[in-house]
Amino acid sequence: MTAYAIAVLGTTPGAPHPDVLTYIERVQSTFAPYGGRFLVHGKPGEWVEGVPQSYDAGRTAARLRESAAAAPPSASE
Repeated sequence: MTAYAIAVLGTTPGAPHPDVLTYIERVQSTFAPYGGRFLVHGKPGEWVEGVPQSYDAGRTAARLRESAAAAPPSASE
């Protein structure tokens, strides 16, 4: 069965934050044992279907931060 992991990481000037690099390593180590690989990595993506004109990445990121702040602490904290 084919499965996909999709992540859109915005670019910022300078080197990526260390947490981004850790995320990429962890994702890759998760799917590598199953023969998974990046289809697009380090290149600009091309939206071909399903992206609403009203999509606002900044607003989405703000909502994710708000949700994370409102969530109860995990057992590991």
